[in-house]
Amino acid sequence: MKAGLGIAGMFLLLAAACKKEAKPSEQTGNLVLHVSASNDSDRFVFDSLGLNHPAGYTYSVTRLQFYLSGFQLHHQDGRNVKYNSPLYFDLHTSTTKSCSMPALPPGNYTGIDFYVGLDSLQNKTGALPVTVENTNMAWPDGMGGGYHFMKLEGNFKDKSGTHGFAMHLGKNKHLVSIKLLRTFSVSATSNNTLALRMNLAEWFRNPSLYDFNTDANYSMGSDAAMFKLKNNGQDIFNE
Repeated sequence: MKAGLGIAGMFLLLAAACKKEAKPSEQTGNLVLHVSASNDSDRFVFDSLGLNHPAGYTYSVTRLQFYLSGFQLHHQDGRNVKYNSPLYFDLHTSTTKSCSMPALPPGNYTGIDFYVGLDSLQNKTGALPVTVENTNMAWPDGMGGGYHFMKLEGNFKDKSGTHGFAMHLGKNKHLVSIKLLRTFSVSATSNNTLALRMNLAEWFRNPSLYDFNTDANYSMGSDAAMFKLKNNGQDIFNE
């Protein structure tokens, strides 16, 4: 009897010890992604024809809306942390220049990769929640469906006068891949902000000059125009 009680007691002690050694689940933190726009050294102001275009004329921006998605954050400890929810930005409106990325492992990070646009799983008609923003970004079903990756619209002024332009980017094959070496932190006790600046001039010059007069000032119906924008777009956040 005594031996039996002793063994039972040992099991109780072991169970209690294991309970004490159990580690709590890892805390998580929130990263706020803030995006602004620039045009090289020009003073960037919406609706003003004071921006210099690489093709040699001036232009303005009246609309700048886009999705960022497919995030992969490179933790200093070697982990690649994925965040799959797409984020919508409208840089003409102060309340839609920043988006939160919650539930991330805290610590220091050395880089971030993401897309301008939506991957093939999300770029399907009706795949995103029905909101005013997502509905306004819909890509026509007759042109493949899904969503606009970006709407960059405005006017440009050359020797012949002032004209409109609309750089609309969409369709899976025009997804823009961004890879950035950037140090930032995520804290479990406070919000951290990662600031990104989109240099609009890069959409139009590297590796190929994009001229509204020769490449199309309305890109939506031209795969060639969108393909050039896609290739140029990989450098837009390199500031």
